[in-house]
Amino acid sequence: MSSEKTEIFWQTATQQLARRINLGWWLEQWMSWVMAGALSGAVAILFFRWMPLIQIRWVWVAISIVISSGAIAAWLMVRGRFENISSSRVRLEDALGLKTRLTAAAAGIGEWPRPVDDLRHPVQWRWQKPFGVFCFALIMLSVATNVPISQKETIKKRVIEKPSDVKQVEQWIENMRKEEAVLEKSLDEVEKKIAEMMQRPSENWYEHGSLEAAGNLKDQTMEMLRELSENLADAARAASALQA
Repeated sequence: MSSEKTEIFWQTATQQLARRINLGWWLEQWMSWVMAGALSGAVAILFFRWMPLIQIRWVWVAISIVISSGAIAAWLMVRGRFENISSSRVRLEDALGLKTRLTAAAAGIGEWPRPVDDLRHPVQWRWQKPFGVFCFALIMLSVATNVPISQKETIKKRVIEKPSDVKQVEQWIENMRKEEAVLEKSLDEVEKKIAEMMQRPSENWYEHGSLEAAGNLKDQTMEMLRELSENLADAARAASALQA
């Protein structure tokens, strides 16, 4: 094999070893983020399935953001421990018993050693650990998504209607405004009394005192309408007399 191909072989082997080591450092750090994201995500899925405040798809978006952000954070945390090509070359020399031949050849001193037919990197991954973390995370999220759970019964806000006397008086006021049969000042006074009554908590609208006040307001309005009717009748009679 030519010296150029020999150099390429050893340079590639050194780079692969450095990438393997650095990827292992990063993967180990990232596993903690994956586990944290899966645990918090499973709890969030169960909670929002029990209390449907938002759609579950937004929970999945949040889980993806946490895990993706964890990948970046893990890289920033461990990049200070990453091995460079020189340190990986020394590690490879020590594992193969080449002493300093690779370092000397990279410096231009001496020749590159003959390539190794069955080159095995001195560092091996323990893939069982990250694989187990990924499986455990998927199982937790799957269980949280598919386990039967009954939703919390939402307490519907009770709507309390106004007392019937108040509603009837409001209807009379609306009709009188349309017909323009009463002075606005009189109608404003009645509406002010209604507003004062309705300022009380709705739970107190049907108490004895509130119902009595509503009844009195209705009687007063009826009396006003009666007087209005009499005045209109007198006016009509006067108009007829004048016409005669």
